[in-house]
Amino acid sequence: MSIICAFGQPISVHEIQFTDAPDGASPLVGQTVEVTGLVSAYGFGSSSLQFFISDPGGGPWSGLLVFDTQPRTLAVGDSLTLRATVAESGGQTRLNAPELLSGPTVAVNPISAHAATTGGVSEPLEGVLIELTDPVVTEIVSGGFIVNDGSGTLRVREGFDFLYEPFLGDTLQFLRGIISYSSNEFSINPRGDGDFGFASNRPPLISGVTHAPERPTGVEPVTVTAQISDDNNELAEVVTYYRFGASGEFAPAPMYDDGLHDDGAAFDGRWAARLPAGPERSTAQYYISATDLDGARGLAPADAPTTTYSYFIRTINLSIFDIQFVDSPTGGPSPYDGQIVTLTGIVTGTNFDGGSFFMCDPGGGPWSGVLVFNPTATPAEGDCVLVTARVQEYFDLTELSSVSNVTILGPGVIPPPDTLHAGMLPDSSEAYEGGFVWIGPCVVTSVDDYGSFNQWNVEDASGEGVLLGDFGLDYTPVVGDSFQFIQGCVTFNSNPGHMIAPRRNEDMGILDRRPPELLIAETVTEHNVNLRFSERLADDVAGDLERFAIVEVTNPGFPTMHIESAQLFSDGRTIQIETLESLPATAAYEVTVTGIRDAAGNVLDEASLGFGGYSETEVTLIADIYNDFRSFEGIPVTLRGVVNFVQDVTTSSGSRRISAFIQDNSGRGFNLSQTGAASTFPGIQRGNLIEITGVVNEFSGSIQMGEFAAGANSPDVRVLSENQPLPAPIVIRTGDIRTQSQIVRVSDPVLRGSGTWCAATGYVRQVDENVGGGTNIFLDDGSGNLTIRIWDSMLLDSVYTDESWVRLGDLVNRRVTIAGPSSTFSGDFQMLAGYADDFTDPDPAGASTGRLILDVPNRAFAPDIGQTFPITYDAPPAGAVRLRLFNLRGQLVHTLVDKRAGGPQTIEWDGRDDLRELLPLGTYILHLESIVKGETESVTKPVVVGTRL
Repeated sequence: MSIICAFGQPISVHEIQFTDAPDGASPLVGQTVEVTGLVSAYGFGSSSLQFFISDPGGGPWSGLLVFDTQPRTLAVGDSLTLRATVAESGGQTRLNAPELLSGPTVAVNPISAHAATTGGVSEPLEGVLIELTDPVVTEIVSGGFIVNDGSGTLRVREGFDFLYEPFLGDTLQFLRGIISYSSNEFSINPRGDGDFGFASNRPPLISGVTHAPERPTGVEPVTVTAQISDDNNELAEVVTYYRFGASGEFAPAPMYDDGLHDDGAAFDGRWAARLPAGPERSTAQYYISATDLDGARGLAPADAPTTTYSYFIRTINLSIFDIQFVDSPTGGPSPYDGQIVTLTGIVTGTNFDGGSFFMCDPGGGPWSGVLVFNPTATPAEGDCVLVTARVQEYFDLTELSSVSNVTILGPGVIPPPDTLHAGMLPDSSEAYEGGFVWIGPCVVTSVDDYGSFNQWNVEDASGEGVLLGDFGLDYTPVVGDSFQFIQGCVTFNSNPGHMIAPRRNEDMGILDRRPPELLIAETVTEHNVNLRFSERLADDVAGDLERFAIVEVTNPGFPTMHIESAQLFSDGRTIQIETLESLPATAAYEVTVTGIRDAAGNVLDEASLGFGGYSETEVTLIADIYNDFRSFEGIPVTLRGVVNFVQDVTTSSGSRRISAFIQDNSGRGFNLSQTGAASTFPGIQRGNLIEITGVVNEFSGSIQMGEFAAGANSPDVRVLSENQPLPAPIVIRTGDIRTQSQIVRVSDPVLRGSGTWCAATGYVRQVDENVGGGTNIFLDDGSGNLTIRIWDSMLLDSVYTDESWVRLGDLVNRRVTIAGPSSTFSGDFQMLAGYADDFTDPDPAGASTGRLILDVPNRAFAPDIGQTFPITYDAPPAGAVRLRLFNLRGQLVHTLVDKRAGGPQTIEWDGRDDLRELLPLGTYILHLESIVKGETESVTKPVVVGTRL
């Protein structure tokens, strides 16, 4: 091993750092050196073991990061001599594996900060202690903030610990810190609060305000804590002011930082006060005041006491009655609205509106029931559960939301339902909201709102009430249907008011004496006929092919078609028959069914229905609409494709709307949006291959299809087959704005498309929950953030990754692959997600050979018939790698890989370009290149795109 020094003496930091290389790499990378310097900062990074050294005079090229792995006792200004290896990591020069040869000793002269500007920070200042003059805070960002002294912007990172919490517009007399380089940018890292020069005596900073316990009972005192700092580190008085209730004087409670009052270590800046226990079922309000020796006073919240922190003081054994009861029989907000509570109850109904459940106090009765919205677990009916959640008034419906815990304590007994009358429901049943109730004999009087809102009216001797089918009933109401009784859970909407939601068909004592009816027979392909019936059929009805017969009536011989198979669709009302012979449009047919039983056991003895042969529907390609939207706007079209995403949307008015996406063979997706709950469009199910007819329009800058009819027998929605695979996704880089823009681009530049199936792989950098009715996941593969939007209505709170179920909020720093339809928000690209199956672990890679290797089969392939082409490559892990496809004229037609790090990978290419369009037949050149420390190496292979003759 050779050690670099100068005439037997250690070299300077300047000799290590100075370089003319464009990438800023030290000329001594890989060499072991002996260097003497002064400690300019210590405690850097997540381990707090890294430190910086500087030449005594400071200035450009004078600072250097020492990547240490063992704790040392160091102070700024210490002089020491090190032996270490020069390395480059993430674009920053550093010393690895340092060995202390001498020191630390106190230097005679202190280190001077180099005067710099925010816009003038570049490679020569890497690792250097600098000082900025009059910088202004212009933006607060994750992990720091941005400052600008008029010459340009500079990020401030929290490489060292400091308490300063910036506000937009803060102006500092000076700002000192060490320059570091990461994520392709230079940043300044203040070493502590002393590196911030406040323009005047700033009031104390109060942050991290908390109280414990979060939900005290009436016998528990509360400890309030906060982190408090001052620019002069001198506080004269710190007080928490509190009161019980929303009026009256605030009482003072002194705060301490002595290590004796649940405040942590003494003099660590963490202050605490102890507040006495307050009366049950009241709200405690408090705020914090801190005054320094110069008389400057800081408040938290900043506008206290107009705004305060608060907590609710609950009873020791809180009941559902406590949160529901109000004095007015016509209702009003819960007195616990907005409070977090823990309740015990008996589950009375599950899977409401897709996943919520109802529960009641064990004794039942008025004011005893509540809806638990979007729970973390779904118990069974009759379970005794312990639920912790926030009480919320959602459009005047009291519910438990933001659920943090559901614990199943064991089996319980559902109390008998409370008896109501139908006429009480709209506006006289507030006391039974969320409860389990029963009404007597009644009859269906209207189904006008069934298609749009899943609601229908019933009438008894007291008047009319409304029923709601949001538990996913199989029953389709018909005017005149009569019931011996109806029972279920009470929910609410501003129009029509309170409603009963039966949990299942057995909750309705329907007098079903009707056999099923054969309503429609239609050919959907050359060999498939769909038979639609009036109600749900017995599960085994399609098992006996002898029940079905088809004859050609235009042939004098009336030949009988050979039936190959019969399948009952998931809607329970549609049977698809497959014939051996084709069914051309020039012929007419008749189908006869015998012995068809419904779910209640009623039998349709025999029915016949004529239908025409298959006439291929004129189908519009989705890509054609993208390319010429205005030519299709306002006219009906038919699309054929696979449904990849279905969402049930509740609008701000309380109405329901289906929002789904379909994608066809043109490689583009399209939004299907129409008034009505998703359950009223049974043909629009994920994985269904459908033909759908509707009107092309635009809404809020997005193109979509609307005006298609709801119902199980909708003429506008034709199910061609079920359980089809989703289309191959467009694999995108998270920061590839160009490709993302092309995916949603429409011929009219002010509009965007949505629904194209995409996939991206990267690290989850951040998860923001409860944002505008959903969760935002920020995915980054190193090229920039991509927003993945998950709406609360999709009821997705956890996904299976890395061999375990993980809550969405715990995905941070995990590497995942997420697939979903394209979408936009405020014109920017995002993806939607809503199914656990669409979160997968990225393909694992084996060990790299460290060499550049490209391997492809020595054959042509035909992507137009579904063939794929395997491409295997390896590239040095330390360098960037790009895999691109060019035509013979040298034009780039597709980028398959563009990553910062190499390694082995196998890709199954489907013959499509960046926009998911099939490439023309011909020969192409596959070009693999690796870039390591500025050196480029490449290899090429020919690829032939052909077709089957």
